[in-house]
Amino acid sequence: MTTIFAAIKNWFTGEDIVRALVAAIVIGPIALLIVGALALTNTKTLIDAESFVDHQIDIRSSIRETNIGILGAESAQRGYLLLGDAAYLAPYDAAATEAATNADAFVSLTVNDPGLHVRAIAVRSLVRKKLDELRQTIALRQTRGAGAALAVVRTNRGKIIMDQIVAQSSSAIDEVDHIHSIARAADARSAAQSINAIIFGTLFAIVVLAVLGFVLIRGVRQSIAARNAGEAERARIIEERLPEALKSLRSR
Repeated sequence: MTTIFAAIKNWFTGEDIVRALVAAIVIGPIALLIVGALALTNTKTLIDAESFVDHQIDIRSSIRETNIGILGAESAQRGYLLLGDAAYLAPYDAAATEAATNADAFVSLTVNDPGLHVRAIAVRSLVRKKLDELRQTIALRQTRGAGAALAVVRTNRGKIIMDQIVAQSSSAIDEVDHIHSIARAADARSAAQSINAIIFGTLFAIVVLAVLGFVLIRGVRQSIAARNAGEAERARIIEERLPEALKSLRSR
């Protein structure tokens, strides 16, 4: 670093003051442009990290809403099977639609994550099987009565499917949470790097400009001092030679 400053100093304290001025004007903005570029790069990284975190939140939400929907559909189905009250069918339809829509969203949101995408497809397949089982029992209740519908329920096929949905969903959420934690850590690092780039980059630019200003002023002062010394020397020589010159003129 000392060598660099010495080189700068030697370069700036030369006789070419115009060169020094041009360098001071150019290097300062270049330093600020470098700081700006670093800050912009880190800011973009931070925005990308935030976007990725938001995407993971959307995935987690789709899993959660899928499970809420399928549980709601199952609850409404049980109420209808036991009581035969058609009032349960509207909540069932709404919950079943919610489950299917969010299962599709889970698949769509994970297309860029092969491992999670496979799990999402499995969850959607299980949700469709569960909804088929719910529709089947509702249809049996409507056509053949509660006994036929409850007989299907007692086979535990629906429970087995539901347990698989819960297991796959739990594993998916664990995976998403792990990815989310990594993304959050990267987000924090990007934020810190962005702040550091701005703070230390600005300080660096200030130091560079201060050094340039110092060596430039010193160079100008030295140039002025050298010029004044030269003029003083010329005046001294003239003063020394003036009597001889006057004497010579008088002798003529």
